[in-house]
Amino acid sequence: MKLSDILKDYVEQKNEIDKLNETIKEKKNKLAETKNTILQYMNKKTIKELNYNNSKFVVKTNKTYSSFTQKYLKDTIKNYFDNNKDKTNVDDLIQFILNNRQETVQPDLQLSLNK
Repeated sequence: MKLSDILKDYVEQKNEIDKLNETIKEKKNKLAETKNTILQYMNKKTIKELNYNNSKFVVKTNKTYSSFTQKYLKDTIKNYFDNNKDKTNVDDLIQFILNNRQETVQPDLQLSLNK
């Protein structure tokens, strides 16, 4: 096999993968929009579970925390020591940092197939 054939095959495969990835991205965006529509409907009607054909849609909440940045650590540690001048327990400091992260709760839709 010639190098030019190998390079041509590589480029064709790469282009095909790129097209498929773009299609997947579009499908994921459409799925996210549909998911949000279903969640809005279920929240509006205060429905926690919804059965459809052999599927069950369940609204669950996920907690996520903000990530640690240097600025966040500096500010939090400074705040901790400003408020607690008489004690410097490391375990307390770590717990303080963990407890003061920004928490976000977002609804999520899960699909399970009934058997």
